[in-house]
Amino acid sequence: MALRRASGHEPKALKPMEIEKAVKLGAEVFSEAFVFAVAGSLLTIELVRKSSEDKQKELEKQRELAQKEQVRALSSYVNELTLACLYT
Repeated sequence: MALRRASGHEPKALKPMEIEKAVKLGAEVFSEAFVFAVAGSLLTIELVRKSSEDKQKELEKQRELAQKEQVRALSSYVNELTLACLYT
């Protein structure tokens, strides 16, 4: 009665389904859901792994740039000391 009031239509009676057909349909739905869940999980794992790799590469790039800057600064300092020793 509540369904009829909410939708404005009389609900239809469902025909009973054969047990074998119901089991086959249930197994098919379950297997499709399982495959979908596994595929979704694998996709999520791959995205997390890729994100982690990208972060690691970015950190390595930042370390490399910092080391290059440190080498430049030390090289400049050595040049200044060399010049100071030559003129003293």
